[in-house]
Amino acid sequence: MANTKISALTATTALTGAEQVPVVQGGTTKRTTVSDVVALAVASVVPAPDIGTGTYLVSGGSIGWDSALTYRVGAANYYVNGVAITSTEQTVTLSAADGSNPRIDVLKLDAAGVLSATAGTAAAEPAESTIDPELYLRLGIVLVPTGATQPTITQTNIYTENGAEGWTTAVSAGTITAAGATNPRTGSVVVDGTAVAANTYITFTKPAAGTQDMSVENNLVFFVRVKAAFPSTKALRLGWYSGTALRGVSVTVSNGLYGFNSATTGSYQQISVPISAFSIPSGNTITNLRITVVGGGSTVGFYIDDIVLNSGSTVVPSLTASRALVSNVAGNVAASTVTATELGYVSGATSNIQTQLNAAVAGAYGPGKAAALIWPMQ
Repeated sequence: MANTKISALTATTALTGAEQVPVVQGGTTKRTTVSDVVALAVASVVPAPDIGTGTYLVSGGSIGWDSALTYRVGAANYYVNGVAITSTEQTVTLSAADGSNPRIDVLKLDAAGVLSATAGTAAAEPAESTIDPELYLRLGIVLVPTGATQPTITQTNIYTENGAEGWTTAVSAGTITAAGATNPRTGSVVVDGTAVAANTYITFTKPAAGTQDMSVENNLVFFVRVKAAFPSTKALRLGWYSGTALRGVSVTVSNGLYGFNSATTGSYQQISVPISAFSIPSGNTITNLRITVVGGGSTVGFYIDDIVLNSGSTVVPSLTASRALVSNVAGNVAASTVTATELGYVSGATSNIQTQLNAAVAGAYGPGKAAALIWPMQ
């Protein structure tokens, strides 16, 4: 095989993660596995926060409406005043709505990992209360309408009793059962995955070949229970489709993202994914949701139940701190990868920066100039 071009090698079959690949470490060529490379990439997904307050969310903390004025917040990893804290999944019930005016309540976690809500002052034009970042992590705000017994939320049930809600299910392999009877979170059936390999999926299709307008939706919420700890390379991939065509992008729910702890077994975890994360272009409609197991390593087992879409939600989650805001392809406000520091570099610019650079280069290296470009030797 010596001196054989990569393009001339035999193509691989489906990767298992155990395949060996060469790497250069410390100037020496060594071997590793595809699984180890993927694990390193997954571990790098959550960037270090670019904030200076010492209070910030690292992962989890997803907010979902439960019932009436009760909200459920997923397990979270976060810092309060520089101290690392891990909280469990919890619920909090807001105080009764004011009979004359709306108000804005703040959902927060303290340094002991306890979830609570601070009620704002009811007013014709309400404002949220100020939360001390040295004592609490601000998770998000909730608008409590005048006299409301529950927020203005429309909930679309995708899977609660396997077909009772109208959405039909189909699986790509027998290792996933759409109507399992063991350990449902609610009701009598549950999606039951046993020894599920990579690229195996379950599809939930809207009834009567209908379509769903995703521009009016806010969050996809579902609950997952892990049978045994996932390999570090395994994850669940979510995608919205029109027929077989993916709309927008897929979202990967791996350890530490969207409230998922892949090592927590024996109990359900709430996963709440903003629809904006799927970047579905405005005007696109979907017919089905697909949940796929992805990644190398051994097979996995899980239960999935109570999949719903929430629209009209009055929850406004906190965005990543110190990031420039953009309007994504779905027309929603989102935090970009540009930090406040990077944005500050263009402060004071009075005209097009590229035009200024072009003029500077032309002035230094144009006709009749003595300056010359010197390229480094390789």
